[in-house]
Amino acid sequence: MLANGTDRHSHEFTNFKPVSVLPLLLDPKGITFIGMMDVKLNSADKWFGIPISVAIGKNFNTISIVPSAKIYK
Repeated sequence: MLANGTDRHSHEFTNFKPVSVLPLLLDPKGITFIGMMDVKLNSADKWFGIPISVAIGKNFNTISIVPSAKIYK
C-alpha cells in the first residue's frame, strides 16, 4: 500500500467486543453500535483493540465499519 492508500490492500476486522451492555443506537437511518476490534492489513495483524463504530443502513443493504482515526497516525 502506498502512503496515500492508493495501492491494492485488504482489511480484516476481528474480535469485536461491545464497549457497553447497551451498545446499540437506534435512529430512523438505521442501527449503529460501537465497540473495540482488532484490524489486520493484508492478512497480517496490524492494530489491536481499536475503537470502532458499525452502522447498518435502514434497509439493511449497507454496512459501514469506521475505525478510530488514531490508527492512521
